[in-house]
Amino acid sequence: VRWAVVVEAPDGDGGVVRAWANGTDPVRAAADLLLLGAQRLGSGPVTHPGTLLGLGPPAELLDRLADLRTLRWSVSRPEPSRR
Repeated sequence: VRWAVVVEAPDGDGGVVRAWANGTDPVRAAADLLLLGAQRLGSGPVTHPGTLLGLGPPAELLDRLADLRTLRWSVSRPEPSRR
């Protein structure tokens, strides 16, 4: 099974930023995310309130999941479409 997620959001300068993540095992991705959450919750006070389980900035979380070989991810700024 392969999975992928693509998200686009305004970048504040009139353009968009696109982020994607993909992997081959959605169950492992969920399990690894829960493992990182449990480790974080067991390590002391939350240092990044308001982020997912206090796991820190999204890029750090995605890097940690990539290190576990759970997923690959990237962020890009696509060229504006020419109509």
